Amino acid sequence: RTIESYIADRALISVKGITSQGYLTDINPLEAEVKRAMIRQSERPVLLVDGRKFEQRGSSVIAHVSEVSLVVTADARRPHVEAIEDLGVDVQSL
Repeated sequence: RTIESYIADRALISVKGITSQGYLTDINPLEAEVKRAMIRQSERPVLLVDGRKFEQRGSSVIAHVSEVSLVVTADARRPHVEAIEDLGVDVQSL
């Protein structure tokens, strides 16, 4: 069975980094493919990141941050949080 044959109410996703354009990235292309599929197959994909993820990036694009319904973050600088909120994505800071 392929990952597209599964559906989920929620998918909790972590990433290697977020580009300045809002793209979620990972260093492993296979993991990026699974995460991309789970974002598509989930009713409510949730991105879990800490502030360091805004300063890093991987070589494989997963999706744009606007494709997730919620970002849960810790230690993110306010301009990063506001940029995500400006895209219409809910952000919950811990």
